[in-house]
Amino acid sequence: MSILEQEYPHLELLVIDDGSTDNSVKILEKYKAQYHYWNPRNNQGHYSWIKEASDRATGELINWLCSDDYLAPGALTRVGRAYLDGPFDVITGKAVRWTEDDRFETELEPFVPHSFEDLFKKGIGLPQPSTFIRTELFKRALPPPGLVNILVDTATYLRVWMEKDSEISCCVLPEVLSNVQNHRKAQTVSQGLRTKEEIKKIYSFLASETVGLKARLLTERSRLHHFLDLLEEIASHPEKGLGKLLQLFSQYPEIIYQRSFWGAVKKKLY
Repeated sequence: MSILEQEYPHLELLVIDDGSTDNSVKILEKYKAQYHYWNPRNNQGHYSWIKEASDRATGELINWLCSDDYLAPGALTRVGRAYLDGPFDVITGKAVRWTEDDRFETELEPFVPHSFEDLFKKGIGLPQPSTFIRTELFKRALPPPGLVNILVDTATYLRVWMEKDSEISCCVLPEVLSNVQNHRKAQTVSQGLRTKEEIKKIYSFLASETVGLKARLLTERSRLHHFLDLLEEIASHPEKGLGKLLQLFSQYPEIIYQRSFWGAVKKKLY
């Protein structure tokens, strides 16, 4: 409903009901005259419905909303005006995150890296429901089938910066553009193990797509995630002892010199 309430005149709305088990289909049927495309189907996963919709998208900017997220009033108008002032490769803004019982949790401020190398030094912080990407660029950056099912935004944003690097044009709006709900059934929370495996696959795959500094940065990050997973396993089994820990560090001697390693350790501790 938050999309229909935008009353934005240049909206192309594509709706994929990916195997809902509640009364979503009945509700959606009431509004189907306002959709450019609608496909209720069996559950095929997060990636597949984003791919299906993006293949059909013809607008100049693209974004997606999961069932628990919603746009702030007037968000599309603000994005549309910003794009006319550009145009930009990426337009993003703030998002408000709510708890499962609808209590305010935090306001997510977008952080945009200046280059691919900067991304690895400082990270990338784009609230997905508040981030709109030029459609042509998005379709090129969307990862191939089979690589991810949960971390579609992470893989896509990385490929955007891989392609454009420091030439990317980005507009950061100061307003809240969307609201997201943080709950236990969210895929990134409920499928923690699969998420860990996907992030390693992403970095390994992207490293094979490029050369030079970018390949090195991606390979280092892939090895870091492997290292952290093994470290976590050792920490959960103290009986493996100091010898196993020393053996791990001998396999990954470069890790302790990486700033990202100490940042990851800090997150684990706090």
